[in-house]
Amino acid sequence: MNPIKTSLLLAVFTIGLLSCSDEDFADGKTLNDLQFEYWSEPDKEARPIQQIYQCTTPMKFRIGTNHSFKYRIFKPSTYDSSTKQFPLIIYLHGLDARGTDNNAQMNYAAYYFIKYNKRNPAFVVYPQCPVDAYWKLEKRPDDFNPNNMDILPNKSYMDIGILKLIADLQNTYRIDGKRIYIVGHSMGGIGTLDMIASHPDIFAAAISFCGTINPNRFTTNHEVPLMLYHNVDDNII
Repeated sequence: MNPIKTSLLLAVFTIGLLSCSDEDFADGKTLNDLQFEYWSEPDKEARPIQQIYQCTTPMKFRIGTNHSFKYRIFKPSTYDSSTKQFPLIIYLHGLDARGTDNNAQMNYAAYYFIKYNKRNPAFVVYPQCPVDAYWKLEKRPDDFNPNNMDILPNKSYMDIGILKLIADLQNTYRIDGKRIYIVGHSMGGIGTLDMIASHPDIFAAAISFCGTINPNRFTTNHEVPLMLYHNVDDNII
């Protein structure tokens, strides 16, 4: 099996076992600190998707009056016949999947979270980062060396957007607030690390593939279990 696919598969099993002046983007903001309208609505413009992902629902998330992004959501097959709460997995894609087609983000690990969902049932959400954002960061880092990255980076509206999406899902579905996980690769790996550094109270665990962050962003108060994967031959990050 391809080494990357093997690592992604391991990550899926690990998660299963672990059963825009819209506000200041500073670290430490909680959901209750961010006060403005946000809502989900069906995405009627989503590009047709391949059959294996037709079990996901295309949605659009609006952040206040000026921003929005697309996402797909997978609902576990046992949800409607159960009264229990379910985990939530947020999957952040890499740079090449940015856009508005609500399709390109369904790559790499996307399939595994669906394939093994019967064994480890969970909601899976696949947001698509717009082309004017870099997940939580305002722009692509100029230097991927961890020690040279900003300790207090400027944030994009997607910082608030992901938090508000999580809140919206918790209001809509029976989501277990103690089992919210975040996974990402490349740009998404960077976004994952930034998310748990900024909002450690939200996430139960995280997995980052080929991501980077200034290690000084983490303090002794940040106790989010984390799995890191990175190829020693990576010549970009």
